[in-house]
Amino acid sequence: MKWLAGIVPACLASALCAQDISLPEGARLIHDATDRAIRARLPADRAAAGEVPTRIVEGDARHRVWRLEPAHSVASLIASLAPQLREAGYTAFLTCETWDCGGYNFRLAMPDVDPPTMIVDLGRFGYIGAEDPGTGTVLGLILSTTRDASYVQLTTVTPAGIAVPVAAGPAETPPDALLAPTPDPSGFSAAFLREGGIVLEDLRFEVGSATLSAGPFASLSALAGFLRDNPDRRVVLVGHSDAQGSTAGNMALSKRRAEAVRARLLSEYDLPGDRVQADGVGYLAPRASNDTETGREANRRVEAVLVQP
Repeated sequence: MKWLAGIVPACLASALCAQDISLPEGARLIHDATDRAIRARLPADRAAAGEVPTRIVEGDARHRVWRLEPAHSVASLIASLAPQLREAGYTAFLTCETWDCGGYNFRLAMPDVDPPTMIVDLGRFGYIGAEDPGTGTVLGLILSTTRDASYVQLTTVTPAGIAVPVAAGPAETPPDALLAPTPDPSGFSAAFLREGGIVLEDLRFEVGSATLSAGPFASLSALAGFLRDNPDRRVVLVGHSDAQGSTAGNMALSKRRAEAVRARLLSEYDLPGDRVQADGVGYLAPRASNDTETGREANRRVEAVLVQP
């Protein structure tokens, strides 16, 4: 592990120094900004029934973003950073990853710095919310990883009257900042174009059924917006299942679920049918182990895949 510039281990004796964290070799600070006297809304718990409980904290906020190359898994970053926060005197009230957090709905509730500075992969992110009971300082730690790099954002909101370090000056500009397209507010389009595929995390089906629940679903709204803004692009909706049951049965079920999502997308957003296809691959492309219920739930999904014009 490497201590970032200007940080010494003894700093962790003070809870305020939790703004300074130890990150793996290769981390670059690419954003450092301070907002005075703001009201920030931070996730307080996992998403439930499509809603994310939040808490409003007031004070001075410092936002910092690091880019890590090569990429590290979200789980390994949480395992490294959570103990540092405890040592600094913070008590975590929420620690979660992707679908455990609540997927797409939770991602929208995170107060992240706009891409391309902070990139949040909708299928690979994590969050730690913590509070210093002594000072009332609250922090939100957002972690995400892409194929090429990982991103860490630390936002700390400190009550008025407690000194907060001011940003030292402009941080290093990401090399791709001038080339990246202007992102939409949710970051959906940026992530979709970058990765070529995106999981529609907030979709819900009845167990063993292809019946899509009533919604609304933020991911479908974002996908419809992408298709309207990019009239030359097409997508394939790909259904996935867990590994329980027969291959043929899972293939059929995963395709019916993808078709149900296609029908909802076309009917609610008035999109032309030739721009959206549907197919299913059953359990042949898992993203987690099928040995646990958590893994099986993660594998039951519908993904939007971008097709070349």
